[in-house]
Formats: sequence, C-alpha cells, structure tokens
Amino acid sequence: LKYVASSAIRDIGSIGGNLMLKHSHPEFQSDVFNLLEAVGAKITVSGLNSQKKIKTTDYLPSTWLQTDMEKKIILHIIFPPISNSHIFSSFKVTPRVAFAHAHVNAAFLAELDQENGSRIVSKPAFVFGGVSASFIHATKAETFVVGKDLKDPKVIKELFKILAKETDPDEKIDEPSRKYRAGLVEALLYKFLIMALGDSVPDSKK
Repeated sequence: LKYVASSAIRDIGSIGGNLMLKHSHPEFQSDVFNLLEAVGAKITVSGLNSQKKIKTTDYLPSTWLQTDMEKKIILHIIFPPISNSHIFSSFKVTPRVAFAHAHVNAAFLAELDQENGSRIVSKPAFVFGGVSASFIHATKAETFVVGKDLKDPKVIKELFKILAKETDPDEKIDEPSRKYRAGLVEALLYKFLIMALGDSVPDSKK
C-alpha cells in the first residue's frame, strides 16, 4: 500500500474512500481494488434490509462493484489465508513517480507446483486496471494457464496470444493509445511470470 498514490494523499485518504471512488467510477485505476481482487479478499458491507433490520454481507471486490451502496457502509475487509506456494506481486506504469494515476496497473496471484516450481496448479488471478471500466480479470488467460508449465515456450506463446485477444482497451482522450496500454498489459504479466520463475529463467529472457 505504500505505493498507492503519494504520502500526502495517504495521510488524509482511506482504503474505504479509494474503494468507493472505484465503485462510483469503475474506470478508475485503483491499486487497492486490484490488490484485494487478486488475493480474493472479501468486502463486508452493512445496511438496512426491507424490514429495517441490519444486514451484513460479504462480497468479492468485483461483485461488490455491482452492489448498490446507498445507505450502506463498508465494515471491514477479510483476507483469506494464502500458502507459501503462492506467488503474489503488483505493478503499475505511471507518467511520474507521484501525483499521477497509472496508465495501467495490475496485481497477480498464482500457485505453483512445489516440485518443479514452474507449473500453475490452480486458477491464478491476473487483475488489471486502466484497460476499460469492465475489464478486471484476464479470464481466458487465467483459465488457459491452469496445469501448464511456464517453462514451455509454446505455452507462453499461446498464453500471450490469448491475452492479446481478450485485452480490448477503450479509447480515452486523456490516456495513452489503446495499442500502448494493451502492450503494457502484456509487459506486466510477462514481468510477473519472470519473477515467479526466479533464477530458472535465463538472462536472455529477462
């Protein structure tokens, strides 16, 4: 979280405020939202039901975006346990170090086989911001890579082919071109995969 916004903004802002900004403006590149969505955190919301009784409900962040928050509050955020076999990281590309939202940001979580360290054993989370208001998960890429060996060049080639097809940035006057942002999506995922594989990746591929 220390890379979210700037120290001046973090001193006066809140996690709840950041999330509500994302809720009101789904196109907002929220680092906080990406982090919570990638790790499978749940947002606990409280409000009155039709009988005027307090009702509390847990939502995954992507589901919560579709929830009416009128006369409701965020109580807390629940983080699930994550094993040591999982690799997590987040990245963002910004025009400057501080006081600038990201062109594209991303958060990734993947569980690797502990025997060979390169096979993804369960569905990962490839979460992106800055693509479009509706694009959160690279779902087709996430599904394809399950059970695949990341050291196989054919797997990587097909993975990025799938990612390129499902990434469709919207056109924004105040943002870099669609082609540029689509390229950032691929670059950030590649960076994560290189990090996940560690020293097994030859220098020529880094």
